[in-house]
Amino acid sequence: MKFNIWMVVVVFVLTGLAYGIKSDLDSLGRLKEKTARLKVNFEVEVKKQAELKDLLVRLDNKDFIEALSREKLNLVKKGETAYKICR
Repeated sequence: MKFNIWMVVVVFVLTGLAYGIKSDLDSLGRLKEKTARLKVNFEVEVKKQAELKDLLVRLDNKDFIEALSREKLNLVKKGETAYKICR
């Protein structure tokens, strides 16, 4: 009888440990997936930051600002005539 009680206790302890290990492994898997997603997001944001820094450098150039003003805002210099071509 004493042997059976110890076996039951051991089985319960091992079952509890197995459940704990399984839940920890599940959590680890979710954390690895989240880490991978965050790395991808980080790389995307670094690329965006580089593009924005490049734009800031170009915005210091008068010729770039003039071209941008003509394209996006349809601005013209004094004395110029603007024509709009409709297709």
